Amino acid sequence: MKRNRLVSERKKRDLTSEQLAQIIGISKAMVSHIENGRHWPSGKVIMRLEQFFGIPASKLLAESEQRQQ
Repeated sequence: MKRNRLVSERKKRDLTSEQLAQIIGISKAMVSHIENGRHWPSGKVIMRLEQFFGIPASKLLAESEQRQQ
């Protein structure tokens, strides 16, 4: 499954998707859609994500490399 860096950054901060949703003012379902690349966030949500994580959206929403086993 495709995932972006948002997932790892959220987990680094020990946050659930529900907690992140509350922090940035969107639904838990929308966080899941964004993390899984099924939905691109609005400009307002992108700004909130960048401010919270301190990472540009271009890096935060880029597809992460998957570890090979």
